[in-house]
Amino acid sequence: MSLKANPDCKRYSVYYPNTIPIIYSLSDTTFPHNTYHVVYVYGDNFYPNKVTKLDFIGPNKTFEDVKYVLFTNKCISFIIPNDAFSSTYSVRIKNVDYRQTIPAYQYSNLVTYTLT
Repeated sequence: MSLKANPDCKRYSVYYPNTIPIIYSLSDTTFPHNTYHVVYVYGDNFYPNKVTKLDFIGPNKTFEDVKYVLFTNKCISFIIPNDAFSSTYSVRIKNVDYRQTIPAYQYSNLVTYTLT
């Protein structure tokens, strides 16, 4: 019996799944007396355990790593920070790619949100 590999055996290539986040849409709910706004983000590739991070990017200030609630890998929600003023903001999701030696971010598309 030979220790060499059998050339007739099938060989499988290894691939990693696509983990780049995508935002499809946003919806929001305002609670009585404008006490706070909850924004729902719908998309793909949202993960728990600090793999997914959310940025709320404004004209004068960027709120990084906003706390959110993960419902499924396709829906999360967050509360708009109290010190955000009425303006147009961008929502961005970023996933940490731990498969690399030095972890890097994978960024989603930017979706516009108008706070009134």
